[in-house]
Amino acid sequence: ADTETDGYLAKTITVDTTAPVITVTGGTSVSVDAGSVYTDAGATANDARDGAVSVSSSGAVNTSALGDYTVSYTATDALGNTATTNRTVHVIPMLVSGITVSGAGGATSVAFGNTLQMSAAILPANATNQSIGWIIGCDNVSQWGCPSGEFASNFDGGASISTTGLIAPIDTGTIRVRAFANDGSGISGTITITVTN
Repeated sequence: ADTETDGYLAKTITVDTTAPVITVTGGTSVSVDAGSVYTDAGATANDARDGAVSVSSSGAVNTSALGDYTVSYTATDALGNTATTNRTVHVIPMLVSGITVSGAGGATSVAFGNTLQMSAAILPANATNQSIGWIIGCDNVSQWGCPSGEFASNFDGGASISTTGLIAPIDTGTIRVRAFANDGSGISGTITITVTN
């Protein structure tokens, strides 16, 4: 014979063991320039039973040091089901975006037999690698024109330039002075200098 408890024993009880789903805002892998300010975009979480649930985060990003950093997000529903996911933040070098070349005192000419010190202003000012190289451009790349230089059409003068940007004229006429970034950005700046008698 049926008992009073049979009806209860026949019922199925479903236990919620599903953790919330976390969505990382802005993606799970982002890059930030070294020296800049990093503000994490955060994450949201939704639970099938509870709906939106709060998300906590942990992990710091040091933009003063190149490398990969992990920000972790955790969400827990009312029954204690917990989900965790991560974002990787890549702190990368801040590349040079511009170079302005100038002669000492704003000079754009140098007399044969004298020297002229060149300088380069780099943008942004907090670029990670601010080292530059110098090269002279002329249309006579030789020991009588611009030794170890580069071809530049319609520049008929000649000079050499040191690693510190000091020009030593070799021939009168115009030369192109180019400063180039050593950070792989491909950025350079140029100026025309006239070598006079």
